Amino acid sequence: MTAKTSMAATASLLDEVHSARVKEIWRTLEEAFGLTAVSVSPLPHFSFQCARDFNIELLTEIVEKVASKARPLKVRTAGVGVFPGSSPVVYIPIVRSPELTRLQLALWSAGAVACEKPLAEYHPASWIPHITLAQSDVTVSSLGPVLQRLNEMDLYWEFEVDNLAIVRGRGSRPQELVCRFPFTGGSARNF
Repeated sequence: MTAKTSMAATASLLDEVHSARVKEIWRTLEEAFGLTAVSVSPLPHFSFQCARDFNIELLTEIVEKVASKARPLKVRTAGVGVFPGSSPVVYIPIVRSPELTRLQLALWSAGAVACEKPLAEYHPASWIPHITLAQSDVTVSSLGPVLQRLNEMDLYWEFEVDNLAIVRGRGSRPQELVCRFPFTGGSARNF
């Protein structure tokens, strides 16, 4: 494969209102707990597929084609969640609807020809759609206070998803937006 990058993801960027809400939460977590590692991903989004290496040109064509067949869909969030471990990840879970699942499956299947080393946690059987709030610098001891603060917030949202994007990152440098395509097609059921 050519034109590889160290990490890339197919994703949907959040609308302006919810993007601003996520950025405000990030600021709150930084001010209250010193959590800054999420700043490596400065674009509020949720990912459909991630891999260590993508052929960016081919993936761009695939994402554009999938977006051209999709129509905007409603997404709901459901409070706060944690991926456990020695460095927990704190996130806002997105309710996995049939339409969202079909879209993710379409991206996973079509994107397979453009990627190597896809991350297993994004396989359709195990994918948990989410918006990351804190990662890498959350510790087991700081997790309780972080969750207590987040539990005071309204994290039950509904918004429209109307785009697909490719986001890539390299090490500790902030992720960058490679491309973004609006949904211009019929139904997510077309996949």
